[in-house]
Amino acid sequence: MKIQYKPILAYALVFIASVQQIHAQSVAIGSQAPKLQTTRWVKGSAITEFKNGRIYVVDLWATWCIPCVERIPRLTELQKKYESDVTIIGLDIGEQEHGALESFVQKMGDKMNYAVAMTKINTDAQSSDAIDTWMKPAGIDAIPAAFVIDRDGKIAWIGNPVDLDGPLESIVKGTFDRSSFKEKYEAVQHKKEEQKATAAKYNDALKKAFEAKDWEKALQVADEYQKATGEPSIGSRWRTKVFESIGDLSKVQAYVNETLRKTSDALSAYASGVKPSDSGGVSSALDALNEIDKSIANQASLARIQRLKIYFVSGDIDSFTKYAEQMVSGTAKDDSEFLNKVAWYIAGPCDVETNKAFFYYIDTPCPKGFNRQPLLPLAKKASERAVELTKRGHGGYLDSMAWVQFRLGNKAEAAKIEREASLKPDAVKEFYEMVAKKFDGTFKNPGG
Repeated sequence: MKIQYKPILAYALVFIASVQQIHAQSVAIGSQAPKLQTTRWVKGSAITEFKNGRIYVVDLWATWCIPCVERIPRLTELQKKYESDVTIIGLDIGEQEHGALESFVQKMGDKMNYAVAMTKINTDAQSSDAIDTWMKPAGIDAIPAAFVIDRDGKIAWIGNPVDLDGPLESIVKGTFDRSSFKEKYEAVQHKKEEQKATAAKYNDALKKAFEAKDWEKALQVADEYQKATGEPSIGSRWRTKVFESIGDLSKVQAYVNETLRKTSDALSAYASGVKPSDSGGVSSALDALNEIDKSIANQASLARIQRLKIYFVSGDIDSFTKYAEQMVSGTAKDDSEFLNKVAWYIAGPCDVETNKAFFYYIDTPCPKGFNRQPLLPLAKKASERAVELTKRGHGGYLDSMAWVQFRLGNKAEAAKIEREASLKPDAVKEFYEMVAKKFDGTFKNPGG
């Protein structure tokens, strides 16, 4: 199941709401490192400057960021390993009270054996000196984030500290190719900026359409957004939001019918000899037919999912079960997204207590009195088929399968599948790894 993340504890990426898109980055690979702006040194001696001849790692983190916290013991190991060459600084970006940070560091003890400092939180609590001095100028919008300053006081590497080991070793040895890394890093950042610009453009248009309740416009923008990004999930997600806002399944069916009508018109035009370029700008007849086929499949899948969700949220579990069983064995047996939804609604962490324990954010809570146990065989069948259809290549579907196994009491198998999910391109690796640890009982919060 795809997860919606919130900027609170435990998520693999903690998004900083105030970070804005920056085209001319003043903190970049090869640039002079900015000055450290701290309000208090909680551990270690105060560091007032980056001295030539020594290497520094500035790790931006917060006590409420679980991926940050999980990386602390490894940073301690790196500090010990390279103590004659490297100084590691944990610069906390998000504590307004020094007492909370001091308490955390004390609990960590020797597990956090490197310098730790606080930064000033701005009055609106949406930013801090560390964010304004390091993150914003570097175009970084998430923690954990680490900066390596080389012996000349210049930034040699920027990234997630989970990837720090190799680069740091090369920098210490003097074999790190900063120019090559700079080229690759800037290419990635450029792509991210383009994605942010695209997201900002369409999100603004969608916001206006939603505020005006102009659902036709919202659907049009969702389609354009999908085409601009080449990601079907974006269009599907926004179309789903439109249908949820309409709150009328008949409107969903009307939209599907309109899609079918357009499909029929397009096929008639093609049969009459109209070239694809004359009726939509696609490059070939097969491309046109493929687009039509995808459109039908996407809208039909959305309609099914919406019906399923209405039954589930309303608490009509009898209708939910009957419809899900009918679809899983029939019409929707090859619809991986629908199959995944069936498994997720039944087995996922829709109850409040599980949400708190596993840090998921669920926008579809369990209906009152929901008993999932009798439905777990159906969830198992649906999840296995979804994973089969995608050839075990979709992290979200594997995540749902892991939850089914967890609900069945197979904790070791659940953890194994969740770790497999963490390796997929659509997965947030650190988050799924944390869930796997919670499944098999090996998760420990180093902060106590």
